[in-house]
Amino acid sequence: LISFLSVIKFLVFLFLGIYLLRSILRGVIHYFVKNILQQQSQPSQEQTSKKKQRPDSKNVGEYIDYEEID
Repeated sequence: LISFLSVIKFLVFLFLGIYLLRSILRGVIHYFVKNILQQQSQPSQEQTSKKKQRPDSKNVGEYIDYEEID
């Protein structure tokens, strides 16, 4: 027979373990979400270098208007 006290002790340790695991996981998830949001708010080096730059107006050729031929 399993004694009543050993069952109570098992349940207490089980609930304490679950509570501690929940607390630790909540902190870890909060840490990762905070880092991800912080990384998304700051533009990375790759994104800033990929922006299209307009060519200087001095280097642009003259505009030629082509007419349609029937």
